[in-house]
Amino acid sequence: MENILPKSGFGNCNVNIPDINIDDMIINIRALITLFIENAIKNAELYTSHSNRKVIVPEDISRCLKAELFIFLDRPDNTEQALSIINKYKNIELLNNIDLEEELDNDKLFSEIVEHMEEYNISNCDCNDCININKYNQNWINYYPTNYVEKLLYDVIQKIDTEFNI
Repeated sequence: MENILPKSGFGNCNVNIPDINIDDMIINIRALITLFIENAIKNAELYTSHSNRKVIVPEDISRCLKAELFIFLDRPDNTEQALSIINKYKNIELLNNIDLEEELDNDKLFSEIVEHMEEYNISNCDCNDCININKYNQNWINYYPTNYVEKLLYDVIQKIDTEFNI
């Protein structure tokens, strides 16, 4: 992870930090953000199904983003997952002239989601994932970020909570 994670500028100045150009740094940061969000979305899918619901709602996303903030750096496969995402981004850049965005009918998508809306309930499942997601959501109440990256993520998650009245 040390070659992927940007350094804060604090800490031991004898650490060997690899030379990296700005374009690679941007791709690395994008990959880490993508990985963070992918992990949260996967957990939201699991959490929703363990709550006996079919539709992921903003509360699930918020709950799992909060949990991800606590567990992201402890995931053992972050480096290989981030490198895979970096390679995908680099391949997309090579195909830059091809429109890779799929046209979505947002009105149709929204109406389908509304049709399947269910009453929100938290998961009472006793699997480790659901227990931890609920625990980290409780820890969030008294959580205070300890560095700049945590503060950025914290502020974004708080903004999501505010915008969706969570």
